[in-house]
Amino acid sequence: MNKQKVAIYLFGMLLWGCSNRQEIKNIEVFGVENPIVLLNGTWKFSMVPPEKFWENDVDFQRWSDILVPGECQMQGFAIKHDRPYAYKTTFQVPPDYLGQQILLNFYGVYSYARVWVNGQFVRDHFGGFTKRSCDITGIVSAGEKAILTVEIVDRTDDISYGSGYAKHQIGGILRDVELAALPKQNFRKLHFETDLDENYKNAELKVAYELNQNSPVKIKIKLLDAKKNLVMALEEEAKSQSGQISIPIENPRKWDAEHPNLYTVITSLIEHGETTFKISKNIGFREVVLDRNRLLVNGKPACRFDKIDGENILFINDMWDYNSLLWGNYMKLIPSENEWQGQIFMKISN
Repeated sequence: MNKQKVAIYLFGMLLWGCSNRQEIKNIEVFGVENPIVLLNGTWKFSMVPPEKFWENDVDFQRWSDILVPGECQMQGFAIKHDRPYAYKTTFQVPPDYLGQQILLNFYGVYSYARVWVNGQFVRDHFGGFTKRSCDITGIVSAGEKAILTVEIVDRTDDISYGSGYAKHQIGGILRDVELAALPKQNFRKLHFETDLDENYKNAELKVAYELNQNSPVKIKIKLLDAKKNLVMALEEEAKSQSGQISIPIENPRKWDAEHPNLYTVITSLIEHGETTFKISKNIGFREVVLDRNRLLVNGKPACRFDKIDGENILFINDMWDYNSLLWGNYMKLIPSENEWQGQIFMKISN
């Protein structure tokens, strides 16, 4: 039987990649009260920024107010293609960020953007709906204020060209902006895979990681059930800067759409006997397999795909939508026990 496993990963990307702010929201850093500070709010905005607008001595207090996050066009600023505009704001670096790696996290800036902090260029970025991080450790000082400048251009040569689909200029800072503190040794990448056995009973929890530094550290992993009861705990020395830890889990409660059972994985870093970093992540034990024209979740059919006269048809179990049968070029929802009758209806409706 031609089966193709669909890998399901739950990512906890701390520095790079597509991510939601929830990914690094539930973190603890030893000696830091608030490792995440949200910078959302009212910033200053100029559609025609002055020369050297990124420098700290530029008077930007007379610029227009704009809400971050939010689209410029929806706030009355008629931005144009290929014309740069600028944001500026001031933020306070907490005193207990001293000695930590300090980052700026942008969760969505459309589309081409450049970032300066205290007049120093940090980095640029293409692509408006992916997270990006800026390491500003050597630019800011703990306990002091800093000035952040972001220049954005809605470029027509951008490969996504989202404004063309939206039929209006969607440029701006569209998602959260955060100031974050992490210990010098942290997870550059951390993701989890739940691999079920052939009977979909027992599981293997695979924890893949990449550390920020190649230095000695212990990794501790705890798995809690929905009632916060301890399922397992493991602690081992990281053998390299990147690797994978596999943990057998006996008959966990499985996740599916009707039974969204979740567990909590708490992953910690231990240096010199002290826990320096901890991150919590919810996961579900499930496995998705494509078996020819059927999509299986934990071995059970979720839906199947067929072709009739070259037309793609999606069958979803235990669902019925008669109206969809009247529109031959759209999705059809047919109960599994009536699939043959459904195909007849499809032929008639087409």
